[in-house]
Amino acid sequence: MDRLKLSTFIFLIIINYVYTQNSFLGNWDGKILIPGNELKIIVKFYKLDDKYFGNIDIPQQYAKGLKLSNITNKDNNINFNLEVAPNNIAVFNGTIEDSIIYGNFSQMGVNGTFNLRKIKIENNNEEKFSIDKEVIFYNENIRLCGTLSLPDTIRKHPSIILISGSGAQNRDEEIYDFPIFKEISDHFVKNGIAVLRYDDRGIGCSDGSVSNSTLEDFSKDVISAINFLKNYKNIDKSKIGLLGHSEGGIVGSIVASKIPDIKFLILLATPGDSGTTIIKEQTKNIYKIKGLSDTLIADELKNTNNIHKVIITDKGWEELRKEIREKTRLKFEDPKNIQLHSIENKEIFIENLVESQISSYKSKWIKSFLTTNPQTYLKGVKCPVLAIFGEKDLQVDAKINNEKIKSSLLKSKKYKIEILPEANHLFQKAKTGLPDEYYKLEKKFVSGFLELLQIWVNSIISNS
Repeated sequence: MDRLKLSTFIFLIIINYVYTQNSFLGNWDGKILIPGNELKIIVKFYKLDDKYFGNIDIPQQYAKGLKLSNITNKDNNINFNLEVAPNNIAVFNGTIEDSIIYGNFSQMGVNGTFNLRKIKIENNNEEKFSIDKEVIFYNENIRLCGTLSLPDTIRKHPSIILISGSGAQNRDEEIYDFPIFKEISDHFVKNGIAVLRYDDRGIGCSDGSVSNSTLEDFSKDVISAINFLKNYKNIDKSKIGLLGHSEGGIVGSIVASKIPDIKFLILLATPGDSGTTIIKEQTKNIYKIKGLSDTLIADELKNTNNIHKVIITDKGWEELRKEIREKTRLKFEDPKNIQLHSIENKEIFIENLVESQISSYKSKWIKSFLTTNPQTYLKGVKCPVLAIFGEKDLQVDAKINNEKIKSSLLKSKKYKIEILPEANHLFQKAKTGLPDEYYKLEKKFVSGFLELLQIWVNSIISNS
């Protein structure tokens, strides 16, 4: 839900120093230049098990940790790709000269240039309170990479696994430059609780793909994380809890309903109903705050319902394809869109856009999200549950969803539900709650949020 807007296609034009073969490894800062636009990018290259990995951030498009592929480095020539969708691949070809990577890129008929300068990482003198370990665990053949943060004390620690919301998120669940999970992790670790957070499928060095996975698949990733912690020497295996944000709370509920020895479950802005219902509520709330008329909102809901019907029934794809094609053509008629008018073969470009959007709608994840009802799993959760909502959350309505979760917790003998004033979906202090506002807000949680988490967790683990 954090980035889900099924009725609107968001097209991303995604898109020093060298002495040795591996000197390109590290963080690079720069920009790409395309007709009518300039985008800041941050690229990270690293090596694991003799293989190169990389990620790209595009702050202007709120894209974080997008996974790079086909990374090669030979004779100061660096090449890498970014697959946005099966028919939408950005290709980068660069050369290192005088501590800078200069290169060209192409994507779906759009050509441009890019340059990158290596970022120097400066040491800081922050107080050390944790031991951070880079870890790898496996769900069958799916490799998952993460960070296990341990309090800097010698004993067995209670622990929490953090489960991110929808979309491909990195281990910090970094949204609009706000590292949500890193902040939560730091707070818990300072208070004596170990935290495991990991890159979603297809992010960092984690294998797989979010779009080609279901919520059940994600739940199996969490179970693998639990098994990893149970076999880690510094972890108290009897005190392992789960914390899920947004869709991550649904995944956590699935796991908690299946694994009887989960110590506790924390649900942050978690839906209490299926994705189809949540998206409708989301659409109404956001459009109402934006001041759209009831007629326009009704039209949008109708369009959303039609898309959902096609996805769920797997019927009507050609009609949907035709509708998307017509709407895409209209975009080219806008004289202000310099970028689109610079494209040479518009027909091929339009068809690629259409197929890219259809491909996103046909993903396993979308159908899974739309059809999964969290109440089914919440009814089977026996462990203590803390559910927290933001009063100004427009993506997961606090009043509606807290009641649905409360009514579903039939077997949990101890649960607590809180609605935090002025908090949005990310638990920032908000003015409107609109997603458009997130990046403008201070990168910190509302007052009392972290303390609420800590006090409640302490009450659970201390009574056992």
